[in-house]
This record gives sequence, structure tokens and C-alpha cells, in this order.
Amino acid sequence: MVHVRPTQVVESALRDSDAGMPDADNAAKHGVAVKTIRRWRRQYQRRGLPRGQTHTSVPCPRCAGADLDHKAYAELLG
Repeated sequence: MVHVRPTQVVESALRDSDAGMPDADNAAKHGVAVKTIRRWRRQYQRRGLPRGQTHTSVPCPRCAGADLDHKAYAELLG
């Protein structure tokens, strides 16, 4: 299961990391695992990857006027 943290939590944790706060203290302060702090530093600071879940941002056919995949929709409904 994927847990998505609020942007404010990630940014605050990364600022604290930049300021030299140890990962264990940073994790305790923000209520996340130490591994999470390390992953955030690796992904967002070192690699410069953008934050977000782009794989879940499929346009809604009704809201965005996108084409409906009839085959996939039929499969979804059984």
C-alpha cells in the first residue's frame, strides 16, 4: 500500500535534513520511518525527481472530456 504524505511534511523533513538533523530524529519529528526520510533525500534531493503520483493521474472521461476506453470500462464492470 502506498502512503502519500502531505507536501508540507516532506518539505519540512527535507529542510531539517539539509540543516543537519539526524535521520532518526527527523523521522520521529515527522511521524515517518527512518527509511522514508532516506528515500525522500535520495529521490528528491540527490536525484531531483519530481514529487507526485503521475501514474494515478489518468484523466476522467466525464470531467476532462477524454476518450472513454470502452473495452477497459466493460472489463471493469464485469
